[in-house]
Amino acid sequence: MPFECAGYIPCTLDGEDAGFEIKFSDSSVRLSDMPALQTQIGDRDIAMTLRWGGGPRERVSAIIVSAVLAQNFDALVHCENDGILHTPDQLL
Repeated sequence: MPFECAGYIPCTLDGEDAGFEIKFSDSSVRLSDMPALQTQIGDRDIAMTLRWGGGPRERVSAIIVSAVLAQNFDALVHCENDGILHTPDQLL
């Protein structure tokens, strides 16, 4: 797997800790529970899972990173809570 970064990613937002966790996995394994998304991902073979604690700063950091990945690297951003794909504009 080309991504060696895993675990806690430290971030700072407004001078305070705003880190989140990141994990990479094979997208086919991650999407086995979500067959409707399989047709939308095309040939993307890596899934990134971003998780954060209860603080709003952590959530905002994860959303900002997701928006940048979608806008600049053609990543798809799917939130398991609402089940839809989000555009970079929606995330920002």
